[in-house]
Amino acid sequence: MQRQAAHVELLLGLLKIIVGDAQARRPMAPEWLGKAESAIGRGGAILEDAGGPDDPSGGRCSR
Repeated sequence: MQRQAAHVELLLGLLKIIVGDAQARRPMAPEWLGKAESAIGRGGAILEDAGGPDDPSGGRCSR
């Protein structure tokens, strides 16, 4: 559950940055796009209860 909560916190932070840029009509910085793509992959792994790209242990957690 801690892994999921940490990921939700990361996604919320990314959304705040991306939406803030859009509201200010600033172009999105390329590094944020890369971070968002990585977060999407990690979120998919969490939903599948598998290890993410930075979790070689498999990411299994008891619920």
